[in-house]
Amino acid sequence: MADENQEDAAEMTPVSPENLGVDHDSSAKIAGEGINSPSAAEVSSPIVSVAAPPPPPAAPGSKFCPACGTGIVATAAICPNCGTSVGQPKSKTTAILLAVFLTFWTWLYTYKKDAWKFWVGLVANILTLGIASIIVWPWAIIDAAIKNDDYYQQFPNG
Repeated sequence: MADENQEDAAEMTPVSPENLGVDHDSSAKIAGEGINSPSAAEVSSPIVSVAAPPPPPAAPGSKFCPACGTGIVATAAICPNCGTSVGQPKSKTTAILLAVFLTFWTWLYTYKKDAWKFWVGLVANILTLGIASIIVWPWAIIDAAIKNDDYYQQFPNG
């Protein structure tokens, strides 16, 4: 019986680094210590997530920026907080059709960035009595066609 108790005790001996002949530093690496492993208290504690508070109710005539969530005036084209365009996006198709049918007048559609092109086309057509349209018309079509869709979608920031 004594031999059986000793065998049972040997079987019940917990495995530790000392029993295995492993030094403490390597056992810490084996056990995952020092690799930011959570403690038992951290593992057993319930995770409580806090939802962000809902945005305040919108004032009449206001909307929210899709990028940063700041409340802005409904007629604003650009968010004053982050600079994102919040107005109606421009269309590349519309710009090309304007160029085909109205030559340099297409640059009024994107006037904030293309004002100088409009004025060059207008002055050239006035001074040459419309003969400059031979050059300005293809210029307007090519200029509208080579711009990316993103340019018009993000106008005037694109």
